[in-house]
Amino acid sequence: MLPQDTLARLGGVARRAELIEAGWWDEHIEMAVTFRRIVRVRKGLYALPTVCAEGLVALKVGGRLACVSALAHHEGRCADPAEVIHVEVRSTASRLRLPVDRTVVVHWTRRRHAGSRVTVSETVARAQAACCRGLA
Repeated sequence: MLPQDTLARLGGVARRAELIEAGWWDEHIEMAVTFRRIVRVRKGLYALPTVCAEGLVALKVGGRLACVSALAHHEGRCADPAEVIHVEVRSTASRLRLPVDRTVVVHWTRRRHAGSRVTVSETVARAQAACCRGLA
């Protein structure tokens, strides 16, 4: 088993502490990053390189895909690079890393909605999209 196997078991995204808890040393993690088996998303957060580009942007910001970006992800579509990315973050989040080359709409939330580590569930995304577009 390799660090990328542990990441796959955890849904493609894991914190450093989770990798250490699974038995990986910093040297293993760094080697996996060097050989591009895993990606360092931000300090202490790693992902498989197969995670969609928009998902990596959301993780870099400090959240996960939300609203129409999550719907596109669930439908298997890749967003246009010029398209706005919607990201859900906790209301207590700090040190958000907003990209300079993409427009990000931040959806602040007080509770964790259903979904994966990369995106909210499709049901939650539909509700967010209805509110965000002003259709509800």
